[in-house]
Amino acid sequence: MVDKAVEFAIQNTSPSDDEESEVVSLAIDRLAVNLGYAISMIVPGYISTEVDPRLSFDTEASVARGRRISQMYEELGVPKNRVLIKLAATWEGIKAAEVLEKEGIQCNLTLIFGFVQAVACAQYGAHLISPFPGRVLDWYKLHEGRTEGVTPEDDEGVIAVKKMYNYFKVRHWRLE
Repeated sequence: MVDKAVEFAIQNTSPSDDEESEVVSLAIDRLAVNLGYAISMIVPGYISTEVDPRLSFDTEASVARGRRISQMYEELGVPKNRVLIKLAATWEGIKAAEVLEKEGIQCNLTLIFGFVQAVACAQYGAHLISPFPGRVLDWYKLHEGRTEGVTPEDDEGVIAVKKMYNYFKVRHWRLE
């Protein structure tokens, strides 16, 4: 898969693309798509492929990469309705998801740490979100100096995800 991804990247960049980083980024995207394609042949359902997290604060670049990843899947015969473009839920990532969703490219917003962030994702049309309840609990434990675990009823991460779930459930959005 790696060799095929590198070959694809070299064949699909022009001599004017003198930046080695463009070849590398295309190869990485292609490798992720090749892996996703292989998984799609075995497992039904969504294939989620992440946009380079270094682009998390660049809406335009995230949109371009999301489009590119989606197009690569289409060229391999994986329908759009099976592909999720995974973006960090920064403000720029949320805005990128808004653009992509309007183009029929479904997005999974990740790195959700709070209710307000989840609501922003929903309001801008994210297909689904991936909250991080364990990291929410870790934050509370660190800032409150707790060393013991808590029951699910008292786990701040679980509480946050329940609130997100209820918000999305009412609005018929999805929560992963």
